[in-house]
Amino acid sequence: MLTHPGEIRRRTANPALEYGFKASWGMRLNHQLSALLLLPTVGLLLQSSALAQSNVTVAPSSITITATRGSVEARTIALRSPAAIVNSQITPLDLANADGSKVLTAASVQAGNPLTQGDSRFVTIPIQFNLQSAPSGEFTGDLLLTYQDSEQVIPIVVRVKDSWQIPLLLLLAGVWLSVAVSTYSSTGKRRDEITVSLENLRTQIDLDRAQSRAFGDRASEGLDYAQLLQTSNQMDAAQSAIEAAQTVWSRWVQQKTGWLAQFRYYDTLKRRLAEPDLQNSQAVAIRSIDRALEDAQQGAPDLANPREFGQQLDAIAQQINGFLQLRFRLETLKTMTAQLAGEPFYAWEEKTDNLEQQLQALSMVNQDGAQALATAIDQSLEAVRTLPQPNPTFAIAKSASISPTELNLVPSAAPTVRPLTDRSSNPLLRTLSLFYLDATGRLRWFYILSYLIVMGVLAGTGFNQLYLAKPTFGTWADYIALLGWGFGAEATRSAAVKALRKTDEAPLSHLPWGGSSIR
Repeated sequence: MLTHPGEIRRRTANPALEYGFKASWGMRLNHQLSALLLLPTVGLLLQSSALAQSNVTVAPSSITITATRGSVEARTIALRSPAAIVNSQITPLDLANADGSKVLTAASVQAGNPLTQGDSRFVTIPIQFNLQSAPSGEFTGDLLLTYQDSEQVIPIVVRVKDSWQIPLLLLLAGVWLSVAVSTYSSTGKRRDEITVSLENLRTQIDLDRAQSRAFGDRASEGLDYAQLLQTSNQMDAAQSAIEAAQTVWSRWVQQKTGWLAQFRYYDTLKRRLAEPDLQNSQAVAIRSIDRALEDAQQGAPDLANPREFGQQLDAIAQQINGFLQLRFRLETLKTMTAQLAGEPFYAWEEKTDNLEQQLQALSMVNQDGAQALATAIDQSLEAVRTLPQPNPTFAIAKSASISPTELNLVPSAAPTVRPLTDRSSNPLLRTLSLFYLDATGRLRWFYILSYLIVMGVLAGTGFNQLYLAKPTFGTWADYIALLGWGFGAEATRSAAVKALRKTDEAPLSHLPWGGSSIR
């Protein structure tokens, strides 16, 4: 400390005062020097304490956990310092997702007691994350670490997703659903369409089976054959058989009035053949006419229109009339021969029997033979007429004609058709018909479910990712994404198979295996 000059002069003027002044000044200087010597020691101690606090190392500096819901994850935080670490403690805080809608509470994070393991400069603190009731998602927050008179924040990220079992099952369900839809589309759908076509056409035929006759028989045979092909999984052939049956039935429905008129004429001819004078006849002509009449009726579905069928029936009617005319002339000849006596009788009886045999063996289709027989009978009649008759008043008609109008007997009434049970008239059956799984029901539900699946599943697929590609999983959007992937995978497979099948339809003669298609 410096002393003012005036003060020194006053002190030196009095020696006693000068001595006291020197003693006081020396003590003061001694205290000041002692304080100056203690300042570095105190500063060193303070610097050592601060340095010890700033050299505390915390590992890890941040924590990231990726786990499934229901698991328990453990981590350890280590503190290292050159000096002893005291009062270390971890305080968990709430973790929240990005938008704050979900929270992983601090109760899910449990910090254990610090462990020194004999050295207070190294401390470990166990941390346990209990995710038993944790929601799925990504949560961020901090762990507050305090030690001595300091604190430090440890960032933490927790990613939680649902366990793999349910997502895997849903993924498999999506694949199975797509396989089922694809399989039904490729095989079952067409089978059901064929079944519906069979049932619809058969119902129409059954309602008009009695009147349609050959048309109904032919169409029913086609449907039976189509059903057999369907059972054999020959869908293309079955569809062709149904179309053929539909063509036959359409020909009947379009010209029903004309066909009914011709069938009535057919019934007239059949009744004429069933009368006693022809029914028991052993003549070849009658048997062949009966077969021709039946063949014409069975072949009606092959004709273009009823007029062609009527022309066939007219030709058969002419054969019947021709046979009746020949038989009438022969009966007339027999009657005249019976009037003869003596040698002429025996001679003409033999000739008459010969003509009878020719008539029995005659086929009316053979017009030349029929004309020759008619000429022979007429000549015989003329020859017998020139012979002496015991009864000259007996008159003989030269010919007999039976016109088709004489064969037109009154047709019988059309048989009634037993009506089928109308399901729509029964409320219970009508309600159940909406849910029963026959071919029609399956097709109906197929179209409904197809639109629902395409709209729901593909919409979800476009906005989401897969389970394994995401660190978090558990929302409904995540499940829809998996279901969409499963369905889309099968759809891709189906599209690839269809593309390969289209390729197979192209000529493959250039291939080493000689053009055999790949299936």
